[in-house]
Amino acid sequence: MKYIEFIENLNKLEKNREYLYVPSSTSSEKKFYKLLSVAEDSIIVERDGKEIKVSIRQIKQVLDNLK
Repeated sequence: MKYIEFIENLNKLEKNREYLYVPSSTSSEKKFYKLLSVAEDSIIVERDGKEIKVSIRQIKQVLDNLK
């Protein structure tokens, strides 16, 4: 997936909605985060009551490494 497609797909996600995540690969615990905003360089989510800024470059790097 190209970088611009990745950003476009992130922008299609509904904002201020909770999305499910599993904290670790060995955990069966289910938690939620709320997507607050998407920019070209980062996304901001709320998790466990705290706002967290996540670099798009870091996310893309992880996805590239998983290929």
